[in-house]
Amino acid sequence: MQSKATPAGRVMIRGARLSFPALFRPEAFNAGDEPKFKATLLIPKGDPQAKDIERAILAVLKDKHPTKAEQILKSIRSNPNKFCVADGDTKSYDGYEGMLAISAKSKNRPTVVDQLRNPLAEDDGKPYAGCYVNASLDFFSYDSSGIGVSASLRGVQFVRDGESFGGGGSANADEFDEVATEDDTPDFL
Repeated sequence: MQSKATPAGRVMIRGARLSFPALFRPEAFNAGDEPKFKATLLIPKGDPQAKDIERAILAVLKDKHPTKAEQILKSIRSNPNKFCVADGDTKSYDGYEGMLAISAKSKNRPTVVDQLRNPLAEDDGKPYAGCYVNASLDFFSYDSSGIGVSASLRGVQFVRDGESFGGGGSANADEFDEVATEDDTPDFL
């Protein structure tokens, strides 16, 4: 897997596992929060893309804080309220062990396409939590209520199926018992 950083904080993450997607309808994280489109992208900690992400984050910090960027990065790295990349081992979700979890959000609906770059809609059933995607992100630094780094979700491309996270899928018709119709209903019911 190889990624490339173009404008300062832009990174294309390839082959990431998708978690907690809200790609077609914005969702609020907490009551009173502004609803946003979002996704968490999981890549192995040793993936070469992790270095591209680190370079992009450092670049956006250097743009705003040229002399203190590395010091700031060290101070915010373990604060989930100030930093959008987390150690998956600190989370208790399936599939996060040994991963980096990159959280990205956007006020604008991201582009969502299939392998051939055809637009996808919510009714298509993909992408879904657990599948593999490519994702375009813009990392940016902010100074409101303290210095932090976030990622803006620009677009997601469905790459391939993966074991679905949560949800468990639909029931099979064979799981249900046959139910008597009105004509077959016993008098005691």
